[in-house]
Amino acid sequence: MKFKLAVKTKDGLLVENLAVHARDKQHAEEKIEKVYLNCEVIKCEEINTHANEDDASIESIISLISKNDEN
Repeated sequence: MKFKLAVKTKDGLLVENLAVHARDKQHAEEKIEKVYLNCEVIKCEEINTHANEDDASIESIISLISKNDEN
């Protein structure tokens, strides 16, 4: 699974859009805390990595190829 996190560093800086692969939310937070020592995890949400796969149908791919051939 993939997670998107936002953390506050020990210096008070907000770091957003950190992405990490992990088996669960707790593991994702642990991995980030190893990189950003003494940080506070503000947000941690699972990213659906399969959401865009359904958008690519065979028809849309053929259409894109046809448009590129016309140029």
